[in-house]
Amino acid sequence: MSSETHDQQAEELRIVGKKYIGRWISALIVLLILLAMGNSMLSNPRFEWSVIAENFTGPSIIQGVLMTLRLTAISVVLVLQAARFLR
Repeated sequence: MSSETHDQQAEELRIVGKKYIGRWISALIVLLILLAMGNSMLSNPRFEWSVIAENFTGPSIIQGVLMTLRLTAISVVLVLQAARFLR
C-alpha cells in the first residue's frame, strides 16, 4: 500500500462522534425527577415559604455567607499573587 493510496483513503473517511444515548437518557431522568420535586415543593400548601425566608435571612446565615465571600476573595488574591511569583 503506497502512501498516496493511504492518504486518499484517509481523506474519504468521515469521522462521526460517538453517540452517548445512555448519558442523554440518564440526564433526562434526572431532569424529570428534579422537575417533579420542584413541582411538589411549589404546589404543596404545607410548604411554608415564610419559615424558609426567615431561616435563610437569619443573622448567622448572613454572617456565614459574608465570611465565605471574604475568604473566597482572599483566596483568589493569594492564588493570583502566588501564580505571579511562580511564573
